[in-house]
Amino acid sequence: MTRNAVWLYVRFTRQEAKELSGELLARAAEAFWSKTGFTKEEICRTPKGKPYFPSGRVHLSVTHTGNLFAAAIALFPIGIDGERTEESRPHLAEKKFSPEERALPFSYVWCAKEAVSKLVGEGPGMLHRVSVRCGQGEFDGKTYPLKTVTARDYTLVLAAEEGWEYGTEALSEE
Repeated sequence: MTRNAVWLYVRFTRQEAKELSGELLARAAEAFWSKTGFTKEEICRTPKGKPYFPSGRVHLSVTHTGNLFAAAIALFPIGIDGERTEESRPHLAEKKFSPEERALPFSYVWCAKEAVSKLVGEGPGMLHRVSVRCGQGEFDGKTYPLKTVTARDYTLVLAAEEGWEYGTEALSEE
């Protein structure tokens, strides 16, 4: 396994993906352990419910919206979020996006802000403090490179810490 890979597990469900999130996350972890040969670890959760591996060697982030579930697993801190590509919520964009961001597709900007918030562990209350421009998220004086992945009619955005150049590897066939 390359040190700069983000392993993606993407699944589409027949019901709300949130309802199957625990089961799908376990499948994603199993696929990761199987493909990489890393020693299996249990999935733990913070008091706020964020999943993590206790060793700190492997990092993960999850998103679920509608019938989409996706997990990103990497050897460095990672954040992921997804929305329908055609999603548009002008009232939220007006509140949370800068004028420059409102010129970009809503789903991209929203996912980028969410992915950065998941990466830094600040939660959705800080979305208005994340700036998105030129393929990067900016928060609290730091820059986070963003990568966009399309899955059917969804946009997924990954955020990593500054300095990480990374590619994606599939853990699923979606």
